Amino acid sequence: DRGQFERARALGEAALRLARESGCPSLPYTLYVAAGTASSAGDLTAGERLASEALHQARAAGNQEIETRALNMLGSFAFLRREQDEARAYFESALAQARANGNLSLEATLLLNLGNNAYFRGDYDAAQAYAQAALARAGDLGERVVMSFCLLNLAQANLKLGDIAAAKQGAREALALAREVGMPPVIVNGISLSGQILAAEGRLDRALAYFGLARAHPAADHQLRVEIDEDLAGLGLRGPQVAAALANGAALDFDAVVGELLAGKW
Repeated sequence: DRGQFERARALGEAALRLARESGCPSLPYTLYVAAGTASSAGDLTAGERLASEALHQARAAGNQEIETRALNMLGSFAFLRREQDEARAYFESALAQARANGNLSLEATLLLNLGNNAYFRGDYDAAQAYAQAALARAGDLGERVVMSFCLLNLAQANLKLGDIAAAKQGAREALALAREVGMPPVIVNGISLSGQILAAEGRLDRALAYFGLARAHPAADHQLRVEIDEDLAGLGLRGPQVAAALANGAALDFDAVVGELLAGKW
């Protein structure tokens, strides 16, 4: 909840003050952690500023691990600002470093992020390719949480490429894996994706219900809510009737909807 994020931020700020005062060699890492806690608390401006300082300090200290992670984080901030060319440059720089250093886990994450970036640039073939590469790498490493995100991205790309059957299958696989590993954010994103699929089939009433359910769930972050609003705007859906349909969807039984989707009851 918000209180937990604020407490984590306070701890991050306290650790950062100590690191600055003591000249601690862990300053790049502490800056990186503080950037993450500020972002989680909703202060993206402070998060981006701290991530930029973490990058500078990591380079000065020759800390390539934090340098790579700071580049990835700065790419994520640019992504959230919808500055996709800037985000792509950060992600590609980080990917090159991760590969040079043999960091396979971070490589999988960066391939995933580049897939997201390609999707929002409208390059759905590249989004599909990145998602497939990320899924393969995460699968090699047994990183099932990352795999669940990869499956979602791949399904989204397949939907944009017109393969609704593959999109449905991917959404079911992502939901099943996310439920196994206990990742509510992935499940919520999967329900939102299911809404996109239903909208593509012309089943707008059910799509709106799923959008409403996903948007209102506690595990839905700010980015997902923005993306749902963008989907609704792209479909030309607005007004009191749409608001009512979203509210009705928010009242659906979450677990029952997930069970229906996993059973193929669209």
